[in-house]
Amino acid sequence: MFILRLLSRIPLSVLYIFSDVLYLLARYVIRYRKKVIDKNLLHAFPEKTPTERKAIRNKFYRNFTDAFFAETFKLLTISEAELRQRFQVVNQHLVDEPVKNGKSSLMMAGHIFNWEMAILGVALNTEVTAETVYLKLNNAIFNKLMLAIRTHFGGVMTEKTAFRRSMITMRNTPRIVHLAADQRPPVSENRYTREFMNRPALFFEGGEILAKKMELPVFFRNYD
Repeated sequence: MFILRLLSRIPLSVLYIFSDVLYLLARYVIRYRKKVIDKNLLHAFPEKTPTERKAIRNKFYRNFTDAFFAETFKLLTISEAELRQRFQVVNQHLVDEPVKNGKSSLMMAGHIFNWEMAILGVALNTEVTAETVYLKLNNAIFNKLMLAIRTHFGGVMTEKTAFRRSMITMRNTPRIVHLAADQRPPVSENRYTREFMNRPALFFEGGEILAKKMELPVFFRNYD
């Protein structure tokens, strides 16, 4: 962790240079998940030419390496001033207001680059407690790293398996509950099927069930 903190103190402009190298490796050498990406793009955008879909794939590689390496490592030690310069939260008071009036808020979001920066941005800008539900990583070192990043500005992290117990306190201890539940749900989860990108896709029902059961106001965090 000490070495990672040292790496995190390198200026972001320099970290982006390192991520440029990773981008070239991902695109030309490793060809990270190329077949899966190309197959998904063909389903999603059949009307586009192969050249246009290739351009989208390359933009993904660029965003992935910039966000995963440069920006995420920087978040470990980023200052409040630099984060405010790079990430602005609009209308946070609308999400905070129900909590101030004694009712928890449910904030839904997607895994759009850079969602880790969004977690810190909300924690920094909210005037109430913000709790994010996360899935524990199998790698203990990376799990510890991500927890250190996500709690950098005081955000509360609750592991998914512990969230059921945490839910019990939502009425007596109002707070923002942040869910980014847009990945493929396992068989054990409540889920439903909708048409997405020209084919059937499974979606989590947990956020909807939670909102109805607890009578929570629901907000969606959009990224521009």
